[in-house]
Amino acid sequence: MDKKILGVLVCVIFGMFGFCYYAGAESVKEYDTEAKVQEAEVIEDVEQFSGISKKELKEIMGKPASKETWISKTEKGDFKLTSFLYDKKSNHYEFVIADGKVVRLTIYSDNYWNGKGDRFKIGDGIESTYKSYGITLGGNVKEKANTTYAYVLAAVNDKVDKFHILDINSETNTYGMVKITYNLDYFES
Repeated sequence: MDKKILGVLVCVIFGMFGFCYYAGAESVKEYDTEAKVQEAEVIEDVEQFSGISKKELKEIMGKPASKETWISKTEKGDFKLTSFLYDKKSNHYEFVIADGKVVRLTIYSDNYWNGKGDRFKIGDGIESTYKSYGITLGGNVKEKANTTYAYVLAAVNDKVDKFHILDINSETNTYGMVKITYNLDYFES
């Protein structure tokens, strides 16, 4: 066989092997829990709300400004959920309660919620923002999304299943809201 043809054949085989390896690789990025992240000002220590009762929530936050009851329809079933709504430090908090426990918290910046005031500022890179919420990353955390609009970490630690940063504006280095899911059982993943 001619050396040129053999060389081309070897290159094609290695190229196909590389493509198959790349195509079969898991699309979820492993998150570097050892990365050095600059300390950030804590907006709220969200881990304290993981799975706490309505009574414990009221002891921390007081009486909610309002409540809403709704149904979450998922592949796992339909779940009756209650949202407790609060305003704190010009931000809007929505705690979702299922089976008497907090299962999700969404914090909206004043600007996102009612078009006034400020948006949340991204610290030293988008990855440092979880520190603003008192979140410690566990060993199994994975980056699920990193787009111009949203940033999502999954399997964050033993208290937080999912952490979303939403409505990102890369021009102003700000974002509108965060969603912290403590228990994914009540929501579509």
